[in-house]
Amino acid sequence: MTDAARDIAISEITLDEVTPELIGGILEHLEHGRVDDIRTMVARLSPTGVAWLLEQMAPDPRTQLIGILKDNLDPETLVELDAEVRDEVLENLEPKDIAAAAQELNTDDAAEIIDDLPEVERREVLSELPAAERAAIEQDLGAALGESARMAPKRNNIDRFERQRFITGVTDGFVDFTYHGWQPELVRHAITVEDVRWAADLLGRLSDRQWHDAFRAGGYSDALSARFIQKIKSNIAQARELSSAAPESVEGRR
Repeated sequence: MTDAARDIAISEITLDEVTPELIGGILEHLEHGRVDDIRTMVARLSPTGVAWLLEQMAPDPRTQLIGILKDNLDPETLVELDAEVRDEVLENLEPKDIAAAAQELNTDDAAEIIDDLPEVERREVLSELPAAERAAIEQDLGAALGESARMAPKRNNIDRFERQRFITGVTDGFVDFTYHGWQPELVRHAITVEDVRWAADLLGRLSDRQWHDAFRAGGYSDALSARFIQKIKSNIAQARELSSAAPESVEGRR
Protein backbone atom coordinates (compact mmCIF):
# COMPACT_ATOMS: atom_id res chain seq x y z
CA MET A 1 0.00 0.00 0.00
CA THR A 2 1.15 3.54 -0.66
CA ASP A 3 2.32 5.26 2.52
CA ALA A 4 -0.66 7.47 3.34
CA ALA A 5 1.43 9.64 5.65
CA ARG A 6 3.64 10.52 2.68
CA ASP A 7 0.81 11.39 0.33
CA ILE A 8 -1.56 13.28 2.64
CA ALA A 9 -1.14 16.99 3.26
CA ILE A 10 -0.54 17.90 6.90
CA SER A 11 -3.55 19.53 8.54
CA GLU A 12 -4.63 20.42 12.06
CA ILE A 13 -8.33 20.02 11.22
CA THR A 14 -10.10 16.66 10.93
CA LEU A 15 -13.37 15.48 9.44
CA ASP A 16 -14.95 12.33 10.86
CA GLU A 17 -16.21 10.85 7.58
CA VAL A 18 -12.80 11.14 5.91
CA THR A 19 -10.77 8.71 7.98
CA PRO A 20 -7.09 7.82 7.52
CA GLU A 21 -8.28 4.32 6.55
CA LEU A 22 -10.50 5.72 3.80
CA ILE A 23 -7.72 7.92 2.45
CA GLY A 24 -5.25 5.05 2.58
CA GLY A 25 -7.71 2.80 0.72
CA ILE A 26 -8.22 5.39 -2.01
CA LEU A 27 -4.47 5.87 -2.38
CA GLU A 28 -4.05 2.12 -2.77
CA HIS A 29 -6.82 1.98 -5.38
CA LEU A 30 -5.19 4.88 -7.23
CA GLU A 31 -1.91 3.03 -7.26
CA HIS A 32 -3.56 0.01 -8.86
CA GLY A 33 -5.96 1.88 -11.14
CA ARG A 34 -9.15 0.64 -9.46
CA VAL A 35 -11.40 3.43 -10.68
CA ASP A 36 -14.73 1.79 -9.87
CA ASP A 37 -13.66 1.06 -6.29
CA ILE A 38 -12.65 4.69 -5.83
CA ARG A 39 -15.98 5.97 -7.14
CA THR A 40 -17.84 3.61 -4.83
CA MET A 41 -15.91 4.83 -1.78
CA VAL A 42 -16.28 8.51 -2.66
CA ALA A 43 -20.00 8.14 -3.40
CA ARG A 44 -20.61 7.58 0.32
CA LEU A 45 -19.20 10.99 1.23
CA SER A 46 -21.01 14.29 1.57
CA PRO A 47 -19.90 17.23 -0.64
CA THR A 48 -17.95 18.53 2.36
CA GLY A 49 -16.31 15.13 2.74
CA VAL A 50 -15.26 15.00 -0.91
CA ALA A 51 -13.83 18.52 -0.62
CA TRP A 52 -11.92 17.54 2.49
CA LEU A 53 -10.63 14.39 0.83
CA LEU A 54 -9.27 16.34 -2.13
CA GLU A 55 -7.63 18.88 0.18
CA GLN A 56 -5.78 16.13 2.07
CA MET A 57 -4.19 14.64 -1.04
CA ALA A 58 -0.73 15.56 -2.25
CA PRO A 59 -0.71 17.16 -5.74
CA ASP A 60 -0.08 14.04 -7.83
CA PRO A 61 -2.73 11.72 -6.32
CA ARG A 62 -5.14 14.67 -6.12
CA THR A 63 -4.78 15.27 -9.86
CA GLN A 64 -5.51 11.59 -10.48
CA LEU A 65 -8.55 11.70 -8.20
CA ILE A 66 -9.93 14.86 -9.83
CA GLY A 67 -9.70 13.14 -13.22
CA ILE A 68 -11.77 10.25 -11.89
CA LEU A 69 -14.40 12.31 -10.07
CA LYS A 70 -14.84 15.37 -12.28
CA ASP A 71 -17.70 14.04 -14.42
CA ASN A 72 -19.89 13.31 -11.37
CA LEU A 73 -18.72 15.97 -8.93
CA ASP A 74 -21.49 17.49 -6.81
CA PRO A 75 -21.51 21.29 -7.41
CA GLU A 76 -21.64 21.81 -3.65
CA THR A 77 -18.18 20.25 -3.43
CA LEU A 78 -16.80 23.17 -5.45
CA VAL A 79 -18.28 25.55 -2.89
CA GLU A 80 -16.65 23.70 0.01
CA LEU A 81 -13.17 23.47 -1.50
CA ASP A 82 -10.23 25.57 -0.41
CA ALA A 83 -9.61 28.17 -3.15
CA GLU A 84 -6.25 26.70 -4.20
CA VAL A 85 -7.60 23.17 -4.59
CA ARG A 86 -10.75 24.46 -6.29
CA ASP A 87 -8.55 26.10 -8.91
CA GLU A 88 -7.04 22.70 -9.67
CA VAL A 89 -10.51 21.17 -10.06
CA LEU A 90 -11.76 24.00 -12.27
CA GLU A 91 -8.75 23.62 -14.54
CA ASN A 92 -9.99 20.10 -15.31
CA LEU A 93 -13.55 21.18 -16.16
CA GLU A 94 -14.88 22.59 -19.42
CA PRO A 95 -16.64 25.99 -19.34
CA LYS A 96 -19.97 24.32 -20.13
CA ASP A 97 -19.51 21.96 -17.16
CA ILE A 98 -18.69 24.84 -14.82
CA ALA A 99 -21.77 26.69 -16.11
CA ALA A 100 -23.93 23.62 -15.49
CA ALA A 101 -22.62 23.38 -11.93
CA ALA A 102 -23.22 27.10 -11.38
CA GLN A 103 -26.88 26.70 -12.34
CA GLU A 104 -27.36 24.24 -9.47
CA LEU A 105 -25.94 26.64 -6.89
CA ASN A 106 -27.31 29.80 -5.35
CA THR A 107 -26.16 33.04 -6.94
CA ASP A 108 -23.57 33.91 -4.27
CA ASP A 109 -21.89 30.51 -4.48
CA ALA A 110 -21.95 30.47 -8.28
CA ALA A 111 -20.43 33.95 -8.40
CA GLU A 112 -17.69 32.94 -5.98
CA ILE A 113 -16.68 30.01 -8.17
CA ILE A 114 -16.78 32.00 -11.41
CA ASP A 115 -14.89 34.81 -9.68
CA ASP A 116 -11.92 32.44 -9.29
CA LEU A 117 -11.58 31.86 -13.05
CA PRO A 118 -9.19 33.67 -15.41
CA GLU A 119 -10.92 36.45 -17.33
CA VAL A 120 -11.20 34.60 -20.65
CA GLU A 121 -12.63 31.45 -19.09
CA ARG A 122 -14.94 33.52 -16.89
CA ARG A 123 -16.49 35.05 -19.99
CA GLU A 124 -16.87 31.64 -21.63
CA VAL A 125 -18.68 30.27 -18.58
CA LEU A 126 -20.99 33.29 -18.36
CA SER A 127 -21.84 32.93 -22.05
CA GLU A 128 -23.07 29.38 -21.37
CA LEU A 129 -25.60 30.57 -18.77
CA PRO A 130 -29.22 31.55 -19.43
CA ALA A 131 -29.65 35.32 -19.62
CA ALA A 132 -31.42 35.76 -16.27
CA GLU A 133 -28.89 33.68 -14.32
CA ARG A 134 -25.99 35.35 -16.09
CA ALA A 135 -27.31 38.81 -15.15
CA ALA A 136 -27.74 37.83 -11.49
CA ILE A 137 -24.23 36.37 -11.26
CA GLU A 138 -22.68 39.35 -13.06
CA GLN A 139 -24.35 41.66 -10.56
CA ASP A 140 -22.89 39.63 -7.69
CA LEU A 141 -19.47 39.65 -9.36
CA GLY A 142 -19.63 43.40 -9.53
CA ALA A 143 -20.24 43.56 -5.80
CA ALA A 144 -17.30 41.23 -5.18
CA LEU A 145 -15.08 43.46 -7.33
CA GLY A 146 -16.01 46.40 -5.14
CA GLU A 147 -14.53 44.48 -2.21
CA SER A 148 -11.21 44.09 -4.07
CA ALA A 149 -11.80 40.32 -4.23
CA ARG A 150 -11.60 37.91 -1.31
CA MET A 151 -8.76 37.21 1.08
CA ALA A 152 -10.77 34.39 2.68
CA PRO A 153 -13.51 31.91 1.79
CA LYS A 154 -17.14 32.83 1.18
CA ARG A 155 -18.60 35.21 3.74
CA ASN A 156 -19.83 33.60 6.96
CA ASN A 157 -18.76 30.06 6.04
CA ILE A 158 -16.83 29.41 9.23
CA ASP A 159 -15.86 25.82 8.34
CA ARG A 160 -14.12 26.96 5.17
CA PHE A 161 -12.64 30.03 6.83
CA GLU A 162 -11.05 27.84 9.49
CA ARG A 163 -9.54 25.58 6.81
CA GLN A 164 -8.30 28.41 4.61
CA ARG A 165 -4.58 29.05 4.74
CA PHE A 166 -3.59 32.68 5.25
CA ILE A 167 0.13 32.98 4.50
CA THR A 168 1.86 30.35 2.36
CA GLY A 169 5.43 31.64 2.51
CA VAL A 170 7.84 34.44 1.61
CA THR A 171 9.41 34.98 -1.81
CA ASP A 172 12.16 37.55 -2.28
CA GLY A 173 11.07 39.38 0.85
CA PHE A 174 7.40 39.57 -0.19
CA VAL A 175 4.68 37.64 1.62
CA ASP A 176 2.66 35.07 -0.34
CA PHE A 177 -1.00 34.89 0.62
CA THR A 178 -3.73 32.42 -0.28
CA TYR A 179 -5.41 34.69 -2.81
CA HIS A 180 -7.34 33.72 -5.94
CA GLY A 181 -9.46 36.70 -6.82
CA TRP A 182 -9.58 39.96 -8.72
CA GLN A 183 -6.63 42.39 -8.94
CA PRO A 184 -3.94 39.97 -7.74
CA GLU A 185 -1.32 42.70 -8.18
CA LEU A 186 -2.66 44.26 -4.99
CA VAL A 187 -1.05 41.52 -2.91
CA ARG A 188 1.32 39.47 -5.04
CA HIS A 189 4.96 40.57 -4.74
CA ALA A 190 3.67 43.79 -3.20
CA ILE A 191 3.51 43.36 0.58
CA THR A 192 6.72 42.94 2.55
CA VAL A 193 7.34 40.98 5.72
CA GLU A 194 7.70 44.27 7.60
CA ASP A 195 4.35 45.48 6.26
CA VAL A 196 2.60 42.34 7.45
CA ARG A 197 4.24 42.44 10.88
CA TRP A 198 3.25 46.10 11.29
CA ALA A 199 -0.40 45.38 10.43
CA ALA A 200 -0.45 42.30 12.66
CA ASP A 201 0.95 44.27 15.58
CA LEU A 202 -1.82 46.84 15.22
CA LEU A 203 -4.54 44.18 15.06
CA GLY A 204 -2.94 42.34 17.97
CA ARG A 205 -3.63 45.34 20.22
CA LEU A 206 -7.37 44.80 19.99
CA SER A 207 -8.85 43.29 23.14
CA ASP A 208 -11.15 40.29 23.27
CA ARG A 209 -13.98 42.63 24.18
CA GLN A 210 -13.35 44.77 21.09
CA TRP A 211 -13.35 41.72 18.83
CA HIS A 212 -16.56 40.37 20.32
CA ASP A 213 -18.22 43.79 20.21
CA ALA A 214 -17.41 44.06 16.51
CA PHE A 215 -18.91 40.66 15.69
CA ARG A 216 -21.91 41.27 17.93
CA ALA A 217 -22.58 44.50 16.04
CA GLY A 218 -22.59 42.41 12.86
CA GLY A 219 -25.27 40.13 14.23
CA TYR A 220 -23.07 37.09 14.87
CA SER A 221 -23.87 34.65 17.67
CA ASP A 222 -21.37 34.31 20.51
CA ALA A 223 -20.42 30.80 19.42
CA LEU A 224 -19.83 31.77 15.79
CA SER A 225 -17.98 34.92 16.82
CA ALA A 226 -15.64 32.88 18.99
CA ARG A 227 -14.68 30.63 16.08
CA PHE A 228 -14.03 33.53 13.72
CA ILE A 229 -12.02 35.39 16.33
CA GLN A 230 -9.92 32.34 17.14
CA LYS A 231 -9.01 31.89 13.46
CA ILE A 232 -8.30 35.59 12.98
CA LYS A 233 -6.02 35.57 16.03
CA SER A 234 -4.25 32.52 14.62
CA ASN A 235 -3.66 34.42 11.37
CA ILE A 236 -2.37 37.42 13.31
CA ALA A 237 0.02 35.19 15.27
CA GLN A 238 1.29 33.65 12.03
CA ALA A 239 1.89 37.12 10.59
CA ARG A 240 3.78 38.26 13.69
CA GLU A 241 6.11 35.28 13.47
CA LEU A 242 7.10 35.95 9.86
CA SER A 243 10.75 36.40 9.03
CA SER A 244 12.53 37.21 5.79
CA ALA A 245 14.05 33.74 6.02
CA ALA A 246 10.62 32.07 5.97
CA PRO A 247 10.31 29.03 3.68
CA GLU A 248 9.77 29.64 0.00
CA SER A 249 6.10 29.52 -0.86
CA VAL A 250 4.47 26.33 -2.15
CA GLU A 251 3.43 28.15 -5.34
CA GLY A 252 6.98 29.38 -5.84
CA ARG A 253 8.26 25.77 -5.93
CA ARG A 254 5.80 24.63 -8.60
